[in-house]
Order: sequence, then structure tokens, then C-alpha cells
Amino acid sequence: KWKCFHMKSHQTPTLLNFHKRWYPFGKKIVPRDIKLTKEALLFWYLSDGSIDFSNKKKFPNSASYRIRLATDGFLPADNRFLMEKLAEIGLESTLTSNRINLTASSSRRFLNMIGNAPITCYRYKWGKQ
Repeated sequence: KWKCFHMKSHQTPTLLNFHKRWYPFGKKIVPRDIKLTKEALLFWYLSDGSIDFSNKKKFPNSASYRIRLATDGFLPADNRFLMEKLAEIGLESTLTSNRINLTASSSRRFLNMIGNAPITCYRYKWGKQ
């Protein structure tokens, strides 16, 4: 059904280092030295992001949308930290149900920052079929 790739590793030193950094005591955290680069934002969006056209039913021709980033697994302090990091690069957001929602103008800026979908199976995340 989907033309995508998946990767797993039972024992790879590089991935083990990432695991120790993000799960230092078995609980997922946001490392405080995280850098929100274009690539980091793209991978975050591809794995835990979505686009919401909430006005489409009421206004079918509306081009309005917002980007949501699923951050359910993080503590509120981690989410506030991520929101601060996003604000540092010009992306304003709110927190709803432990998920980060970019404002409409920041959503447009976000998609411009990360560029087009890297492969066609992810085009739906840009609102394209």
C-alpha cells in the first residue's frame, strides 16, 4: 500500500548513543543542546508532524492550514523548551493537548524552511496529493 522504507537495529553503537541521549533514564526527554536545523525540522515533521486544514469543510476554497508537531511523549517543560527553540528561529506556536501547533503564518514559514517533500509518499504532509 505504501512505498516507504523502515529501518531497525538491535545493536548499533551510533543508535545506542542517540538512545542514551534521548532516553537517559528510560524516559524520553529533549536534550538541551538540540539544534533545530532545516534537516532536524524536516525529519521531525516527517515522523511526528501533520498538516491541518480545519476550515476545509466550512470553506472548501480556503488555503488556510496549520502545522502540528506531536510531542505527546514529552513532559510539559520539554514542550515549552521546544516552543522557545522554535521561537528563536521565528516560528510562533501554541500548546494544545501536549502537541505543538504552529500559527498560520509560522506554518507557511515552516514549510518554506524545510522545502518540498523529499519523496512523493510524503506529499500529503504538504497538503498535496
